[in-house]
Amino acid sequence: AVLADPDLLARLVHPDDRAAVQSAMHAARPGQRLVAEFRIRRPDGSRAWVEVHAASVDAGAGRRTRTGVMVDITA
Repeated sequence: AVLADPDLLARLVHPDDRAAVQSAMHAARPGQRLVAEFRIRRPDGSRAWVEVHAASVDAGAGRRTRTGVMVDITA
């Protein structure tokens, strides 16, 4: 879903966590690993805590992309 809509993750992140998540994502350099915990809003409106393990990779032509996994860690 995120591949089809690159802005999906940004829209899902809880508003109170959005600035910190965006800052961490933009700070990651190619090849650098990122581990972050934050809240998302599910499609039904409920909230979940997730842990993301991601890496910034070179997409060519001076562009970067991210690859990784998101795990629901809600208790």
